[in-house]
Amino acid sequence: MKKKIIALLLVSCFLLSVSSNTVHALNVFKEGVYKVADLNFSQDNQYMVQNVSQTEGAYLQVFDENQVLVQSIRFEPNSEKFNLVKITPEFRIVIVGGGSIYIYPTK
Repeated sequence: MKKKIIALLLVSCFLLSVSSNTVHALNVFKEGVYKVADLNFSQDNQYMVQNVSQTEGAYLQVFDENQVLVQSIRFEPNSEKFNLVKITPEFRIVIVGGGSIYIYPTK
């Protein structure tokens, strides 16, 4: 009986830890082209970006509604944090490389 309780406790702890990690994955982006309108970012917030990959670099570009390059950042693996320009729903974000770019609002 004790073994079953311990096993059940371990499995539930594992499942809780896995589910809590996936919440943060919603703001981690891989290589691709993203419309800001599809990302549900608030126009009222200022955002930070960081490469959270331990081994891969990445390159991020932000284009406005006229396809004019507004910002460009080259990320080393496990990079420092950078401020993202004020973005609107018409903007596009392009990520190139094997890194994982974490985009989150400043508080």
